[in-house]
Amino acid sequence: MAESTSSWVSSTGARPSSKGPPVPAREGPLDYAPAVICRCGLKAPRRVSWSDDNPGRRNNSFLMCFVPLQSAMDCKFFSWFDGEHSEFMKTLLIDLRNAVWRMKAERDEVDELQSVDVTVSRELEDQKKMNQSLQEEREGMKKKLAEKDELLQAMAMKMCAGDRSRSVCSFVCICGWCDARCDVRCCDGLMSGAVQD
Repeated sequence: MAESTSSWVSSTGARPSSKGPPVPAREGPLDYAPAVICRCGLKAPRRVSWSDDNPGRRNNSFLMCFVPLQSAMDCKFFSWFDGEHSEFMKTLLIDLRNAVWRMKAERDEVDELQSVDVTVSRELEDQKKMNQSLQEEREGMKKKLAEKDELLQAMAMKMCAGDRSRSVCSFVCICGWCDARCDVRCCDGLMSGAVQD
């Protein structure tokens, strides 16, 4: 009774299903005795089936150089090592296999979520550092702006007090840099003089 080649999983991983074997191989595919010899005269690798028809059942099949089954080099040797399981054992092994596959899938999902969490945490930390840097830069710019504002106000007061340059003083006063400490009469006089000119 040969099993379909797409339904079993080898202990070597040579022809794994999408889920892989539920348990690791207890021995290598050629680590058994006495040897079972295939039609080519070579020792046949032993594998464990995890199909629904033959769960946990070991078989001997030959696959030259471990190339995919049904290739030109396949001598198509196949024999079961273990006898067929009872229906109870088949059902039990299938249930256990499915439970292991479910747990592996859940573990993979948790691993993926943890990886995403680590990535998001790193990105968040980077964003916090960038935010901190931008806030420090903003504070520095505010400080420089305040210093320049004070300098402009001092210059405006000097110009208004000394009546050195009507156009500059009136420009500064018009732009709003002249504050309450500036001689308003000076600026008013300059403004009225500028209008009359």
